[in-house]
Amino acid sequence: MTVQKMIAALLATGLSQKALAELAGTTQPTIHRAAKGAGVRYETGKEIERIYHERSSLQRSEDQAPKAQAMEGSQ
Repeated sequence: MTVQKMIAALLATGLSQKALAELAGTTQPTIHRAAKGAGVRYETGKEIERIYHERSSLQRSEDQAPKAQAMEGSQ
């Protein structure tokens, strides 16, 4: 997945460009440019990737919690 797509996915969760920039250790204009397809420094790209995977795994955990609760309730 590209940095551009990871940024789009993160922003779709309600995270702002400014908040993402702070988490990634960069500036909001850098996030804006990257969201439009511009290249970023390797380190910035890796931070965005880390944040994306971290938040994706949290979202998966939250999505599975209701299923587990529903299964417990049906027993």
